[in-house]
Amino acid sequence: NNDHPIRSDKRVRQALMHAIDRQRMIDDVFRGTAIIAHSIFPPALQYWYERGVKQYPYSPDRARALLEEAGWRMGPGGVRVKDGTRLSFTCAVITGDRARRPQAEIAQQDLAAVGVEMRIVERPVATILSQLPKGELDASLFNWTYNGGGGEPDPSATLRVGAARNFSRFKNQRVEELLPAGLRVVDPAKRKKIYSEVQKIVAEEVPFLYIMYWDWFMIFNRRIKGLPASTQSGSTLIRDAYKWWIE
Repeated sequence: NNDHPIRSDKRVRQALMHAIDRQRMIDDVFRGTAIIAHSIFPPALQYWYERGVKQYPYSPDRARALLEEAGWRMGPGGVRVKDGTRLSFTCAVITGDRARRPQAEIAQQDLAAVGVEMRIVERPVATILSQLPKGELDASLFNWTYNGGGGEPDPSATLRVGAARNFSRFKNQRVEELLPAGLRVVDPAKRKKIYSEVQKIVAEEVPFLYIMYWDWFMIFNRRIKGLPASTQSGSTLIRDAYKWWIE
């Protein structure tokens, strides 16, 4: 929730990115079956993916420096304080989610090491999806797609002011100009420039802490023929099922 007083400062959000050991999450929770995310688009969207975005390597020292710069000083109990406010927030995970709860616990440990208190609560997914866009939750952890899906790059549903899935309540005037422009333009090369700029702005502003892109696996019997050599997503693959045959 970017409207929250603690997280309205970009430097704090950037510090949180530096503080979390995302590779440890990948190695310990997902057994290496993911890659660190650097943008709202995954590398699988090869044509649209912008590699030249600001990145946030794991660096507790850099996180501490940014928090100091933002005026957060270490206080009682190892939690930073500014103007009498503790650097503390609550992160909701989906009730019973045994994959993301361990992720949240790793983030909790890493943030505590730089003076940030993150409490963890469990909430039904319907509650999270209802309360996040309204700013009624501090933060939450779950998977979401920050592009149009199916190879379409348009992220309007997640970045536009007032959009139903703008969970972080992100507001950026330049992005508000770019999103409709990306839908009006037909030329892919011109669209690519628009969405490259969008990716760079989001990476700089860090409206949400992007963690990883999972590797998804679909297992087929060797008798199934006609499968493509690679695919961007399982749903895309299934659309071509009529082309397959059994040997």
